[in-house]
Amino acid sequence: MPVAKLRTIGIRKVYPGTVALNDVSIAFDPGKVHALLGKNGAGKTTLIKILAGAIQPTAGSLEIDGQPVRFGSPQDAFRKGIATVYQELSLFPELTVAENILLGRLPHRSGGLGLGRCAIDWRRVYERAAAVLAELGVELDVRKKVRHLGVAQQQLVEIARAMSYGPSVLMLDEPTSALSHHETAALFRLIRTLAGRGVVVIYISHRLQELSAIVDRLSVLRDGDLIGTLSMPDATPQRIASMMFGRALPEGCPPDVTAGTATVMDVRGLARRGALKTSASR
Repeated sequence: MPVAKLRTIGIRKVYPGTVALNDVSIAFDPGKVHALLGKNGAGKTTLIKILAGAIQPTAGSLEIDGQPVRFGSPQDAFRKGIATVYQELSLFPELTVAENILLGRLPHRSGGLGLGRCAIDWRRVYERAAAVLAELGVELDVRKKVRHLGVAQQQLVEIARAMSYGPSVLMLDEPTSALSHHETAALFRLIRTLAGRGVVVIYISHRLQELSAIVDRLSVLRDGDLIGTLSMPDATPQRIASMMFGRALPEGCPPDVTAGTATVMDVRGLARRGALKTSASR
């Protein structure tokens, strides 16, 4: 797997009436998990789309290992080793795990016409998909249809598909937004495995409480400007909040808020899958 350092240099993106990014320069190092933080509209998504080749910067440049690069399309970025897993998953629910991982690259039998399901070498499909998952330390039934998987397992399939191309940069957009604590812990183990192999991991999240468990460095954007980059040991919650909002958030509850004794809501028998049923709620 290639190891590469990614840099943005003076990236600026202007839309009519809006400066989405203004002179943003960040270095993303191999083997590190680098978080991008900021409130809605800060410029995180715009920067990710530029790195992914989905949109073009108005000014500025990108470098990989000190060499300037320019992406005219997502395919250009992908060929340079940059893979993106967006918050909205793009799997095909009626296809198997293996088919989703190797989509567009299903091996065919020797001498086959390469057309239709009958020409596909399904033994090799399942073996290759299983090998990708095993390399990532993920246990899934490669013959299972994706629609039968939970959200966390589908997220792992997305990451496995991206990693099957051997990228040097993996960008994750709000990967834990629909995951439980247990599922998040499993995802973090996988991310750490990838970082340990030299992959640059760019991690977008609004959950500040997650950062200490997974992030090495973080950069904060506010209204299109890069406010700063910190190593995780220096990134206290108050400092992050100040960078994101321009002021420190107060600690604890406001003085006019007092704890009450009355039950506000009582929930029992809560289920994660299927319909939610409660025996009592008020």
